[in-house]
This record gives sequence, structure tokens and C-alpha cells, in this order.
Amino acid sequence: MNNLLANCVRHNDPGCTICLGARAEGKWLVLWVEGGTVEKAPQPVDHSLEPDGGAAHGTGLRLVAQIAAAHGGKAVFSSGTPYRCELWLPV
Repeated sequence: MNNLLANCVRHNDPGCTICLGARAEGKWLVLWVEGGTVEKAPQPVDHSLEPDGGAAHGTGLRLVAQIAAAHGGKAVFSSGTPYRCELWLPV
């Protein structure tokens, strides 16, 4: 979560809105961070090539995906306005 928040701050203008949330989905805890616009997201944003947040998003988001996977979960990256990442972790 710290990495995702730091990315939102680093890649957006001062005073931007950053939202955090959590919800339960069956046997999953879903944590999410969103903020800014896809234009301010790490470039290029092409989820068809890098659905795991890999190289197209830089090493920071790849690390987020690897940490989620190490805990039995996954990271889902959504390009749009605002840019969003969800961490799905088993309860």
C-alpha cells in the first residue's frame, strides 16, 4: 500500500485526490488505491501487454504484484480516470 500511495503522490500534481478503500469479497480482502489520471500514471499504460503490472508500469508496480502474489493474492491494475490498483488478498 505504501508503494501505491507513494506512486500516486509522485505521479500527480500537488493537491490531487487519492482515495483508499477496503472491502470483503467472499474469502478475499480487497484493498484499493486510486488517484490521478491515466495521463499521470507511469507510462505506457497497456494492460493487454502487462496485466500483472509488469515492465510497462515500471518496477514499482511490478513489485506490488509480486508482493501480493507472495501472499497468495494478486494485484489488478485499471487504466482510466482515476488510475486504480486493487490488491486481492486471501482472508
